[in-house]
Amino acid sequence: MAILNELEDGGLAERRRDPADRRRHMVEITEAGAAALGWVDAAVGEAEREPFGGLTEAEQTLLRGLLDRVVVNPADHEYGEWKVRRNKSGGTKSGGTKSGGTKRGGIR
Repeated sequence: MAILNELEDGGLAERRRDPADRRRHMVEITEAGAAALGWVDAAVGEAEREPFGGLTEAEQTLLRGLLDRVVVNPADHEYGEWKVRRNKSGGTKSGGTKSGGTKRGGIR
C-alpha cells in the first residue's frame, strides 16, 4: 500500500472504489504516470544498450528469458540437495540446511 500511496501522491496513479464491490479499489495509471513509464522504459533501454550491445537480438531475447527464470529471493528456494534457511533476524544462514534433516558437518 505504501508504494501505491506514493504513486497516488505523485499523481502517477489514481485509486477508486469498485462500484460493483465497495470493498475493492480500482487502480488506474494517470497521463503523468504513463509519461513517467515511457521515460523509464527509454532509460532502461539506453542503460541496456552498452552491456548487451555485443549480443544479437536473438541472443538478447534468450538472455532475458533466462534471467526471467532466475530466482530473485534464494532464501525461499531449494538448490539441489541444499535448502537455504532464514535466521531469526531475516538473513540467511551460511551453508543453508541439507534437505532430509540429517546432520553433516554441523549443518542440518
